[in-house]
Amino acid sequence: MGGPALTRRRLVLGGAAGALSLSLSACGAPSDKTIEHETKLEPTDDDEILYGGALVAEEVLATYAVALPHLRGTQRALAERLQAQDQEHVTRLDQQLGAQFGHLLGAAARARQPVSPTPPHDADSALALLVQAEDLAIAYWIDSVPKLDRNLRSLPAAIAVNDAQHLALWRAQLRLPALSSALVEGSTT
Repeated sequence: MGGPALTRRRLVLGGAAGALSLSLSACGAPSDKTIEHETKLEPTDDDEILYGGALVAEEVLATYAVALPHLRGTQRALAERLQAQDQEHVTRLDQQLGAQFGHLLGAAARARQPVSPTPPHDADSALALLVQAEDLAIAYWIDSVPKLDRNLRSLPAAIAVNDAQHLALWRAQLRLPALSSALVEGSTT
């Protein structure tokens, strides 16, 4: 009573952010931090989806932060470029949240604290962690973009395409086929 009702979409968003944290934790990261969302604005389905996407994008950034120290040479340079692109995803989502749904929500989005996965053991495990994070982000957007208002789909669709490019590049670094199937679907595991 007093807080927003627990909707199916809110449950799915929490599950998506939790699934990413748990999946990354399964790679060796104990997770005792939580992500909290407080705002004075009444959330809508669209802002919940975009906010959830920003949480997922920040989890991807946290993955880059723990993977980078294990990468060298061209892999590290590639990771730094892709990390900058993922930072741009977070920035643009925060801007869209603020522009569409009010300054308070945009400020709340910028104050999030993502869960940080435990650092990988070596370069190959760092690459595998990046593959997993990008794949989970793709899964989030593939599920979410069709649910958004038509006027809000452009940025999330562009992010999903960019994440698919990142996934293909990381899979190639692991000497795996760039695509595991004819369709990029993302994985929730």
